[in-house]
Formats: sequence, C-alpha cells, structure tokens
Amino acid sequence: MGDAVTAARLDGFRLGSSVVIRGLWFGTVMLGFVLPSCGLYNLLWGNEAEQKRVAAHRAPAALHSEGEAPSDAGTLRALRVRVYATPRYATATLDWQHQFARVAGDANPTLRADFGIELKVVEYRTWAEAGSEDSLPDLLQRLALSDPGRDVDWVVALATAVPGLAESPDQLGLATTPGKHVVIRAMSDPEEFDAIERAFPDLSRGERDKLYASRKRHKAAIVLLHELGHTLGIPHETVKDALMNARYSTHAADFSAPAVRIAKAELARRYEATPAPAAASQGASSALLNAAPSVSDSALEGLSDEERRLFHAAVAQKDARNLSDAWRIATPLFAPHATVYVVQKLRCDLATAIGGAWEDIRKECDAFMKLPTPAQ
Repeated sequence: MGDAVTAARLDGFRLGSSVVIRGLWFGTVMLGFVLPSCGLYNLLWGNEAEQKRVAAHRAPAALHSEGEAPSDAGTLRALRVRVYATPRYATATLDWQHQFARVAGDANPTLRADFGIELKVVEYRTWAEAGSEDSLPDLLQRLALSDPGRDVDWVVALATAVPGLAESPDQLGLATTPGKHVVIRAMSDPEEFDAIERAFPDLSRGERDKLYASRKRHKAAIVLLHELGHTLGIPHETVKDALMNARYSTHAADFSAPAVRIAKAELARRYEATPAPAAASQGASSALLNAAPSVSDSALEGLSDEERRLFHAAVAQKDARNLSDAWRIATPLFAPHATVYVVQKLRCDLATAIGGAWEDIRKECDAFMKLPTPAQ
C-alpha cells in the first residue's frame, strides 16, 4: 500500500462575500482522521461497523420535511421565481428543470417554517445570451441587466461547476444584497466522491453512494437558502454550524432567530409597506416629526422624552419611505442605546432598506443580531 497518507476532504466549503454581493466557495477542510497505510489501516479502519459509525456522523443534518406545517400557515406567501440555465449548464445537466425543482422543494419547508414563504417556480428559460461563466460577479451583473425581475420575486441563474477545487470567493454562488438576483454553480464535487471512496472501502457501493448523494443534496439546498438569505439582507453569522455562517457545515439546518428577524423585516418592507402619500415624499414634515407612538413606552426604556420623540418620528419617516430622513433623525439614538432592541432593529431595518456597501450594512446590523428577542 505504501507510506502515503490519504486525507479525506469531507467537511466543507466556505461561504464568502464581496462588498455588495455575497458568494460561496469550497475550501479545503480536513476530516479529523487520515487513512494510514497497511497495518494501521487494518487496525483503525478495517472494521465495517466502525466505518458505518463514522459515515453516519458525516451524514448531513435533516432539513425541515415537506410534511411539517409552517410557523403560521395563515400568512404563507408564495414568491415567484424565474430560473435560467446557461447553455453549458443546460447541456451538461440532465433534466435541469427537475433538478432545480427538487432543490427548491428541499428548501421550501425551511422557508415556510422560518419566514412564512415558499418558492413557486413560474418559468424556466435557457439563457442564450449568458456569455462567459468564468466570473460570477460579471454573470450576476448581466443577469440583473437582462432581467430586472419586475414581475417576479427572484431571478435565479444556474451555471456550470468549477473544475477541480474552487479557490475564489466568486466561484460557487453570488447574490445581490439585498435584492432579487442569484447565480449558483452546479454542485459537482468529484474530490468529495473520491474521498468517500477511500475513507469507507468496507461499506457497500449503495452505502457510499447514499452518503455522497445525501451530502450533495444537503449542500445544494443550503447554498440556495444561504443565498436567498443574503437577498433578504441577512449578513454572515459567526455561530458554528449556522446556516448563514461563512463556512458550510453538514450540521446546518435552520436560520437563526436573529436571521429570521432581519429577513421578516425585509419581507415586510417589500410586501406590506403602505405606499407613501405624495406630500410625505417631500421630507420630514412637522406631522411626521410629531408622529403618534409606534411602540410601547416599555420598549423604549432608558430613552429620554426627546429621544422617544425622535424614535417615533424616525419610524414614521421609515413607514413613509423617506429613508434618508429616517436615518438622519434616528442616528443620534444608535450608539447610546446599543442594547435597546427596537432602536437597533430600526437601525438594521434602515441600513438594509437604504443599501450600499455590504460591510457597512453588516456593521449597522451587528448589535441587533446579538440581542435576544424580547418576551412578548
């Protein structure tokens, strides 16, 4: 067998970012074991039962199942998705429409449970004018220009996989943040298949194939959920195994409570905001500056009477879609009241709605992401 040590790369790729768009990429992470040679192999890994135990540990976490009810079935909203395939992807992927429908089907129970939404694919198209797939940022920009998506909620483009080990943060998936455009590469990873083959030689062909297929399917659903999360304004999280962590984990299964709060605020902004009256668009009127309270006094504990007036005025401006005025009015409250939930929620909501450099948005949301949800 020789003295070479074979390492199995079975845990992960990194989910990365650029300034305004978010990306995902494979990174090399070693399992906590290697496959030694000859006698040591027989001692440590010759036992089929032990290999089954390790394989079970490396199997991905279960996502929500189709049979589970959404968190609030009465408010379930179906969001329309148009899906494109580049010519190369359509040629290389057998029945690509069915393949994406399965990934969306795997993602939908989590979207229902966490956000009260589900994906409804309304159209599949081959994107004849896609052009080069070498740069996902360029591909994402061309997608947004060619299809602004005015009649749908998301526009998704599918591109071919990167050959070999991906190293760039722009090689596996990108999304406008916040926005409605997503580009995702194919979930092809022959190196992982190879690693499974070498790590579990005593398992049956069917058991090895099942492990590979389950990991690939989980990864595809998590990538889609992760990118959709970015389009809803959710930044990366540092909690290990979080779905929005920058590094993929086979244990990822759900959006965190802070991530759900941000996404629901963005969904409310998109679909539940009342259009501003014409007069309100002219700036901060005296009526808005003296707006009626929008939250209870107990939620604003620690704020002076003047600060509470500013908070209510800023919320009124936000509701009227005068975002720059709302930000100007509320800014003096942010630093002094870093632990007041409603103040930091307003800060994150405004930063997400206004947009700009993603790192700037993330910084404005940091305090809010760390606060516990108040008791109802």
